[in-house]
Amino acid sequence: MNTNIYGIENRFVTKEDIEDHVAVAMVVRHPKIENKIAIFFHRKYQFYTIPVGKCKDIVNLIPGMKKEAEEELGIIVTKFKIIGSFKKLYNRGHDIFTDITSYIFEFESYENEPKNKESEKHPSFMWMTIEEIEELSKDSRISDCTLFYLYLMKVLNRE
Repeated sequence: MNTNIYGIENRFVTKEDIEDHVAVAMVVRHPKIENKIAIFFHRKYQFYTIPVGKCKDIVNLIPGMKKEAEEELGIIVTKFKIIGSFKKLYNRGHDIFTDITSYIFEFESYENEPKNKESEKHPSFMWMTIEEIEELSKDSRISDCTLFYLYLMKVLNRE
């Protein structure tokens, strides 16, 4: 039996899922179609999300983001900016809490055509506008990182 897998809220999470960590959320714009960003459907958490990966700590933030971009999308990030961050304590169930600090990266340029390299985790990969994501959020679960990005777009008047 694998002791690194835990059954929490009808889903299985790994030890890394419940350890405190830093999240790198990636806003990836479509290379040819204006105003569309990459969105995954996340199988484990059953929500739509911008691509998000884990980093052990803040020291590895930039290398971790670049590694996650390559692992999840097959892209090499060449220019980016951090547009915001937030911290949240997540209740994973059974008195297990995970402290996650999330950083939102907006990619200004990258190499290679983005593709879903982790289809076992993300059965759907699509390009959506902010308006389409907002409409989707009325009937579907959306990740906190994606909701925070939508909030930032309103605050920064960049919709």
